[in-house]
Amino acid sequence: MTSHEEPLPELDWSDPAPPSAKVSASIQQACSRDLEKGRGLLAWQRALLSVVVSGAVVAALIALGLMQKQEAATLRAALLGAAGWGVVHLAVLLAGLARPPGRRGSRELRWALALGLPLVFFVYLALSAHSTLPLSRFLVEDTHAPTCGLFTLMFGAAAAGGTLLVWRRTDPLTPGLSGALAGLCGGLAAAAGIGVACPSHEAWHLWLAHGSTVLAFVVVGWAVGRKWLAP
Repeated sequence: MTSHEEPLPELDWSDPAPPSAKVSASIQQACSRDLEKGRGLLAWQRALLSVVVSGAVVAALIALGLMQKQEAATLRAALLGAAGWGVVHLAVLLAGLARPPGRRGSRELRWALALGLPLVFFVYLALSAHSTLPLSRFLVEDTHAPTCGLFTLMFGAAAAGGTLLVWRRTDPLTPGLSGALAGLCGGLAAAAGIGVACPSHEAWHLWLAHGSTVLAFVVVGWAVGRKWLAP
């Protein structure tokens, strides 16, 4: 005997019945309990707060520099350099963070800022240096570099951390990239400010104790921003 399997008829699935009005009211009440009205800061307000945070760090470092006895020409050059990098700081905020997600320019442009500006800052430090010791001699003679680097890291952490907190949960698209730019802003603020407070103009000191902080906070900002800046 042979058996012939008959195909099952295709049955139409009816849509499920919606919940009753009583059930819907109970769901709405449970989901909306203890909710408070609130509104986040606007983008320009966050940008302004970021400037205030970085400005406070730079101002503190400039105050430290003014308390030291430095030549007027050297101090004036350091202040002009800090002012110039302050303009760069504002440009990074405007191009990379101040506008809503999706309108902040291309990823290529923002990555170019995050990775290219630290290199430009290293070139600036090289041009600002008055001397360059052999690396082996620098490691032995410059006992001030670790302390200076620690101060730069501390002030950079304050500026970068404050900027990341200001922009927390604001980027669902590229949180890591936005975090890298926030870290860049904090690193630039600390490195530019320490240039006024620190009297050293030796190239290795500037690169390792000042400039390396900028690149470090770009990496840290990228790692932290992936969690903090995502909704």
